[in-house]
Amino acid sequence: MLKYYDAVYDDENRIYSCDGVRISFSVAGEHSEAFEKLFANPKRVDIKSWPIDTRDNHFKYLWNITYYDDDDKELSSMSCGYIFNSVSGESNRKGFLDFNPNKCAWSPLFFEDLNAIRSFCKSWDLQRVDVALDIPVRRDLVILEKDNRVYESKVYSNINKTEYLGLRSKPGRVKVYNKSLEQGLEKDLTRIEVSTEPDIESFFKHYPKIWDLSLSGQLTMDILELTQTDLGILRYALESLRRGNDDGLMIFNSFGRTKKQKLKPFLLPESALVVASVPLVSLLMKKIKGLYGQVNDL
Repeated sequence: MLKYYDAVYDDENRIYSCDGVRISFSVAGEHSEAFEKLFANPKRVDIKSWPIDTRDNHFKYLWNITYYDDDDKELSSMSCGYIFNSVSGESNRKGFLDFNPNKCAWSPLFFEDLNAIRSFCKSWDLQRVDVALDIPVRRDLVILEKDNRVYESKVYSNINKTEYLGLRSKPGRVKVYNKSLEQGLEKDLTRIEVSTEPDIESFFKHYPKIWDLSLSGQLTMDILELTQTDLGILRYALESLRRGNDDGLMIFNSFGRTKKQKLKPFLLPESALVVASVPLVSLLMKKIKGLYGQVNDL
């Protein structure tokens, strides 16, 4: 069963949730020793300490805390790095946290640790969040439109396909994949995941154009008042998109402006766009800041 922590739902069975958080912090000098003791507690067998790293531009300490549910089933882990080794040779008390709230936040111990870490910090920056939008649509019917970001794909079949825009671990990274296949769900579910700064303006700056072909109205194509040539072009482009490749769309985009304007409403009409809700994204961002930011972030 797929679980969401403090998610937001709309009337179309779409689910907005936070699937990743990156926090940057710095520890106050007087709390540095107490902070390190948090991770040296011999009773905390759930904490794994990695070997000390002295390389430039790496964190000296790295810990992983694994969290479990009430039945001792592993949920996920939170990563924590501390003391950044700068090129100048000077160390500082900067650190980071990485975790997935949809998994970690179900453990009460997670929030105890988060609040304990936060209490020792003089700065706390909610740097990046991964907003997940889950839509009840087959993966082969969801089209990610390429833009000026780096594009990658891993394609094993029409339904087993993952596409990416942007750079890994950076704001603006987009991932579209078959969530039902990943989780072994019986219902169709495609996830659109956007890495963004924790505010609504940044989210919509990074949110790509996504098309749901099940909403394109192509069943009425044969009664449209178009020439047989135009109908043939549309059918080929649509079938190419359904098969998960861009051949038809590339041919379509090679036509002149007049032809494209005439045919595009039938190929990918505005009604087929997967539009994220401004009020719901705004509500989710408020929840994220309230749970994982500083008290004064709201």
